[in-house]
Amino acid sequence: MVTLIAKWYVKEGSQAKAVAALKALAAEVLRTEPDTLMYLVHRPDMTQASLPPPTDTQIFFVEAYASMKAFFAHLNGQAFTNFVKQYGDLFITATGTTAGGETVSIPFVEVEFLNRQAGFVRESAAASQPTARQSKTGSPTPQSKKSKKSKTR
Repeated sequence: MVTLIAKWYVKEGSQAKAVAALKALAAEVLRTEPDTLMYLVHRPDMTQASLPPPTDTQIFFVEAYASMKAFFAHLNGQAFTNFVKQYGDLFITATGTTAGGETVSIPFVEVEFLNRQAGFVRESAAASQPTARQSKTGSPTPQSKKSKKSKTR
């Protein structure tokens, strides 16, 4: 499994539009990328005493993929590439040159790949997410409007 955290920076004044677009992206990833095991988008909770103090222009991703191949399938896939094309201007960008000499601008991203040392995720954590929950098979499924109680094993 490949797990990472990433941080993007929204341009000042674009936060609401960026969050709406990211919610749609997360739903599209859930629907079309079965090897994306976890795709969580967060903003800092400005009511808490975080150190160092965050800004409300930060977006944090917590992601897990079945493999590095699945990660690259996400990165180069239709959902993500279309998102960057359509909404990339909402974010602080970095400019670079492709191997073919083309100049491109993409959202500036800080990424850290993680190697789990210990811990767990309770099934009830997935059930509490606004857009997805765990199914009996462990794969993400659209959240049901029925009871959100966690099952005991």
